[in-house]
Amino acid sequence: MTEFLTRNRIRFSFLFFALFIIADVIEKRVPYDIFDFGNIWGPAGGVLVLAGAFLRSWSAGVIKKNKEPADTGPYALLRHPLYTGSFLIAVGFCAVIGDIRNFFAVAFIVAAIYIPIIKSEEKFLKGKFGAKYGMRPFPAALKYFFNPKWSFSHWLRNREYNTFTMSIIMLALLKILNGILS
Repeated sequence: MTEFLTRNRIRFSFLFFALFIIADVIEKRVPYDIFDFGNIWGPAGGVLVLAGAFLRSWSAGVIKKNKEPADTGPYALLRHPLYTGSFLIAVGFCAVIGDIRNFFAVAFIVAAIYIPIIKSEEKFLKGKFGAKYGMRPFPAALKYFFNPKWSFSHWLRNREYNTFTMSIIMLALLKILNGILS
C-alpha cells in the first residue's frame, strides 16, 4: 500500500485539493487577494506558497536520489525539505483560499499519505546508506548549509519545474478568481 501511495502521492494530493477548490468555487468563496496587504491571509499565503516552491526547487537541485544521502543545502538542516516545501505550499494555498476545511484536508493528507511514505523512505534510506543517512548536529550543519552544491541539471532531472510552475499558475488563477468573484 505504501508503495502505491508513494507512486501516486502527487496525483492524490492534487485530486483532493482540486475537489476542495471546486467546492469553494461552487460555493462562490472568494479567495483572498495575494496583493491586498490590508488582509494578511492573502499575502501570507502567497509568501508560503513561494517559500515552499523555492525550498522544493533548492532541495531538488541538491538531491541525487538513491545515489548518495543528501546532506548539503536544505538537507543540512531539514530531514525532508521536499516534503516541508510541499507542506508550505499546501498551507499557503489554504490561507489564500480561506476555507478552514482545506486546512483539515492538508492535515488528513499529511497523516494518511505523507507520514507513512516518510517512514517507509527513512527505513529504505537507513538500509541503503546506513550511518551516512541522518541529521548532522546543528553547528556542523551550518557548514553544509552554506555549501549547497545545487545543480540545475538535478533540478531538471527531478522535474521540479512542474511544482514551481504549477504553484505560480495556481496563485495567478486564484488572483484572477478573486477579481471575478469580488
